Amino acid sequence: MTSRRPRLLGALAVAALLAGCAAEDRAADVAAAHSANLVAPTTTGTTAAPTSDTEEDDRSAEDDSSSELTVSERGLGVKEIGEAAGFGEPDRLKATFTVDAITVDAITVDAGCTDEWATAAEHGRFVILDMTIATTAELTASDYWAISTHDFGVISPDGVAAPSPSTVAAYSCLTSAEQFPSGPLLPDTQYHGRIALDTAHESGIITYRPAGLIVGNGGWEWEF
Repeated sequence: MTSRRPRLLGALAVAALLAGCAAEDRAADVAAAHSANLVAPTTTGTTAAPTSDTEEDDRSAEDDSSSELTVSERGLGVKEIGEAAGFGEPDRLKATFTVDAITVDAITVDAGCTDEWATAAEHGRFVILDMTIATTAELTASDYWAISTHDFGVISPDGVAAPSPSTVAAYSCLTSAEQFPSGPLLPDTQYHGRIALDTAHESGIITYRPAGLIVGNGGWEWEF
């Protein structure tokens, strides 16, 4: 029995060391994802426990100087207008994109809609997004990424989810030449287009959760 005890204690020590390393690896993965403007909602907040006051101070200094992504209470990456986002592995991005502008139009269609068959907004007004996407060679056919208004949502200024902004009126607001291209996006290609959303709110938050693309129903959001 006495000869087994040191072995058992040694095995437990190794297991604890490996567990600590795994936690540090997970924390490093999350930090890398954030610095690459990715969203990892299922692991948000995962950090390795500091082993000393010095290590904690060092980590705080690194956090202050990094470009970590702020994640909202909805589990979405918070972005500014014109700020790049992206998805994929930190060192193998499949695409980057920006929302270049968000225009809130008047209640009537006179101000912003350009299609001759445009009708009045069903919910009250149109919010139009100008969007640029640059895909990389890492994007594959199996990703099947297409821009759909069904993946966008609107949160009211008081934090309430609004009805779906994807309406017939929104679809008919812009000419086909202006609308963001439909269908799966191709690798190594740059796209630019506009997306009309139908909402009652002239301010709030726009959310984008690309279906099937981000683990944990993650995505991004913009204040307007």
